[in-house]
Amino acid sequence: MRGLMLHRFLLLCTVTSSYLLAQPSFFRKDILVGERPVMIVAGDFNGDGRRDLAVATMEGVFALLGTGGGNFGRPIRTEGVAGTDLASDYLNSFVGAADFNSDGKDDLAGNRVLLLSRGDGTFSVARRDLAIVVGAGDFNRDGKIDLLQGDDQGVVRVLLGDGGGGFRAGATLTTPHREPEVFVPVVADFDRDGRSDVGVLSFFAFPDGPSFRVFLGRGDGTFGPEIRTQVNCGPGCPVRAADFNGDGVPDLVSQGGIALGKRDGSFQAPIPSPSVTSPFYIAVADVTGDGRTDMVTALGGSTISIAPGKGDGTLLPPTTVESGGFYSYPGIAVDLDGDGRLDLVVVNQVSNSLSILFSRAQGGAAVRRAVSAASGIAIVAPESLATLYGPTPATASLTADSPYSTTSLGGVSLEVRDSAGTARLAPLAYFSPTQINFQVPAGTALGEATLAIVSAAGTTQAGGMQVDAVAPGLFMMSGNLPAATGVLVEPDGTQVPMPVFTCSPSPSGITCESSPIPLSTAGARAIYLSFFGTGFRGANPDNVTCWINGVEAPVIYAGPQGTPGLDQINILLPPVLLNTEWFDGMPVTIRINGVAANSAWIAVR
Repeated sequence: MRGLMLHRFLLLCTVTSSYLLAQPSFFRKDILVGERPVMIVAGDFNGDGRRDLAVATMEGVFALLGTGGGNFGRPIRTEGVAGTDLASDYLNSFVGAADFNSDGKDDLAGNRVLLLSRGDGTFSVARRDLAIVVGAGDFNRDGKIDLLQGDDQGVVRVLLGDGGGGFRAGATLTTPHREPEVFVPVVADFDRDGRSDVGVLSFFAFPDGPSFRVFLGRGDGTFGPEIRTQVNCGPGCPVRAADFNGDGVPDLVSQGGIALGKRDGSFQAPIPSPSVTSPFYIAVADVTGDGRTDMVTALGGSTISIAPGKGDGTLLPPTTVESGGFYSYPGIAVDLDGDGRLDLVVVNQVSNSLSILFSRAQGGAAVRRAVSAASGIAIVAPESLATLYGPTPATASLTADSPYSTTSLGGVSLEVRDSAGTARLAPLAYFSPTQINFQVPAGTALGEATLAIVSAAGTTQAGGMQVDAVAPGLFMMSGNLPAATGVLVEPDGTQVPMPVFTCSPSPSGITCESSPIPLSTAGARAIYLSFFGTGFRGANPDNVTCWINGVEAPVIYAGPQGTPGLDQINILLPPVLLNTEWFDGMPVTIRINGVAANSAWIAVR
């Protein structure tokens, strides 16, 4: 019975997964980083002229040094620096990359610290005494980067940089009433006089309501009086400035629509757009390559939306792009592969990853990527379970009698040619006109592999995949609710099943919810949890860790479950968890060889 249930569960997870749909204008590459990434920035941190990435996560600050062509080395962590030192949270946070000490390498400033690059992907702490850093620019036109600091009283202070990593106090910008919460300021030349101006979004500024206040720069580090424009924006509302109508004047985009700039620091009434209805993150850039500013938004799920600009201050209907994870938002737009087109770097909080969406030429075909059947990340491991989405020669959906026991369904096979040039047929579980569920063949060499569909009609290239030694992914019932089981062990050895989730029919299909684990009534009885995933059977069990709500949980077993490609981790639920604080669940972080799996949450009582 247990084997039959796992068989059905495995098919459910792989057949109904919808992490990745083929998109005609992007090629996606995923990179696993530290737990819960919150902010991403690009720069040249080792001075070699290539674009690098730095990401702040809840466990630290990591740099990914570019190696050319849009490729990056493994994330390098700076010891002694917490992610919260650099980025406070994903909404009200700023991280700037610039050469603050004039040594030819970009440094980092954010939240309360200034980090100077050592040139090897790590950083040294130059200052920890900064107030909250909320912006950067050259406000006195001396060629040196200055900083903006903000507080919860609506005050923004200018710190003028000396080019050696030091700063001196400059002007103070104060919003009325000293009560508004300060969102990340917008630095732009709103009046087109060649001087940097500062715009601040203020909330709860009664009696006027929310407003965007522009302080026009004088070019000497000081600013003129505020110019106020009423906006329809509440707390957490993202605001960006860019030229949407081609007149060279920055316009303002927020959840209220696009407000065209008047060239004097004020704006026209917003032009409503369904593309900007209640986004929690906005990025603006010409991602379509047509010379017009586009808007990229996130709503908190596993997709981002791209609304192409029409060049007249309005937007075309948005296109949805799968982002590679859950709770995703577009971090930056930058040309990472040197082809002259802007690429998108998406931060995926729940899957602990970055997704790079490389722009393809208009009309060019996207290269399909195989993804982990568990996490949806485009990184797989030998013998792990994977899925490839997109058109196939199959005319009907075919399911193997026994998952991954055959390499042909309906006369169609999937060939995996690894980085060493060896071709193998992949074990199959499911083949449909739009999806292939397969197991990465044992012995597949690490690196980039190509996929081809083999049938009586011949061999057709189908896509590619990145193969790492481990690519840990946990299966989820929905969102970050893990497909896990629990058992309570009585003193006499009797085992009592302990559900981790419950499922019930709903109008949309099946709805699953967390089932609180009764840890408070367990007493001396032990509770064990089993998490099911894929991509980590090749790991040393000694290199497997599990942390729940900040408490390390003993790992009892980590390895193959018995079903092809399915792996399992058994942990002992620590009673001390009851002494920790939590709200609506506890986060579970499992690391294999130091690589974090996609995040999970459990409920206890």
